[in-house]
Amino acid sequence: MNRTQKLEGVKSLSSLKYEVIQMEMAKLKEREATLRDTLRQLAASKRQEATLRQPDDSALIAGAGIRWQQWVDQRRASVNMELAQTLAQKESCIARMKLAFSRNEAAKGLVELARQKDKVKKQRRSFE
Repeated sequence: MNRTQKLEGVKSLSSLKYEVIQMEMAKLKEREATLRDTLRQLAASKRQEATLRQPDDSALIAGAGIRWQQWVDQRRASVNMELAQTLAQKESCIARMKLAFSRNEAAKGLVELARQKDKVKKQRRSFE
């Protein structure tokens, strides 16, 4: 196995690593979008419940409205915590993706350089 073939292997591995991290980022972005959508839905349902409430509503009198709003607030806090964790994971993933991209580009450059050197060697041999 010559130097160019070894570098091709390194390039393949670095490319694969970069693709894996890109897939991880896609999952994190999808999770972030889902959590943000959940927060929007919770806020909308809380607003809607407040506008539909009647002063003589038996559920309101029994305190169900207050308990429901407390549940919504607890759920929003939980979703916000999950969103914060997802955003932290996303930042970490961005850093790893930058590094993987740089390594992948460097490997591509090294392979190209090795190919050019091989080509020059081949041409020199043909003139001898």
